[in-house]
Amino acid sequence: LAEALQSTPSLEQLVLAGNGIGVAGAQAVAQAMPQLRQLQDLHLSRNLLGTQGALALARALHSGHGPALEWLSLSENSVGDVGLQALAVGLRRTPRLEWLDLDANGLTDLGVSAL
Repeated sequence: LAEALQSTPSLEQLVLAGNGIGVAGAQAVAQAMPQLRQLQDLHLSRNLLGTQGALALARALHSGHGPALEWLSLSENSVGDVGLQALAVGLRRTPRLEWLDLDANGLTDLGVSAL
């Protein structure tokens, strides 16, 4: 997946919702993000990413990968508070983000307050 994504630098929308990509898939997407400079919509809902998958994405975002990102859907991934806290730091580097879906991730006020 990472190899295929890295060869599509003009990709604007990536929808992998409900494909069960898991942590390894999230890591692959995160690894490809430096080449996906035009990516605007990233839909990863229902993929069993968990906290570790969220951390991989957070690291990529924190490194400045995802500057064009406008939509991010991570619903139903068991991200948890720790994953959301890491994502919140990374999301500060996505100035164009308009829509964030975190429904059904086991979040509490602790995680949400990081946003």
